[in-house]
Parts: sequence; structure tokens; C-alpha cells
Amino acid sequence: MSYRIGIMLDKMFKLHTFNIDKKWLDLIKSGEKKSEIRRYYLPLEGKKVGLINNETDKVELIITIGIILDLKELDEDDLQLIFEEAKIDEEFRKYYPCNYLYTIKKVETVH
Repeated sequence: MSYRIGIMLDKMFKLHTFNIDKKWLDLIKSGEKKSEIRRYYLPLEGKKVGLINNETDKVELIITIGIILDLKELDEDDLQLIFEEAKIDEEFRKYYPCNYLYTIKKVETVH
């Protein structure tokens, strides 16, 4: 195999993934949830990301990331609006640091 084809195949099969609960997967799949909250930043703008169901350990959706917002510097009123839009409840926020919001441009179902 040539070097060039090897690099192409390597890029083709590298897919970053996020583990996610089924309830969030269902909301993303239905179009109700258009973003994903993470505690860390990864430069994934415009890239595809696999969403792994925590219950089955299988990739169920592939999303294309839009923009990534840093939530750490926002005031409480702005955060409340963002969390409401992202369907993030108070219970979730108690246990998970909501530092970055990854917007979702496109959703593809894995069969």
C-alpha cells in the first residue's frame, strides 16, 4: 500500500467519540437537542463525532460539530438561557462541569 493511501485510510477511520446517555441520544436524534455539553475543549469544529450509547457501547449517531462555545466566562443569566436551550437540567449541572457547548450542524444515524 502506498504512503498516500495509508494516510487517507488513517484519516477515514479516525473518528472522535463522545459517550452519551440514551435519553440525550434520543433528543438529538429527534432534533429537539441541537448541542452537546462537555467539560473539556477539543478542536472539532466542522468535524464528525460518533456518539456512543452508554448502555450498549455502540456508536448510534454521527454528528457534525458546528461552533464550540466557552461557557466558563458567561454570566448566570446567559448560562441559564443556554442550558434551557440545550435541555440541561439542574440535576445534571450539579454533577457534571458544563464548560463547553458543542453545537450540532448535522446528525446521521448509524444502522
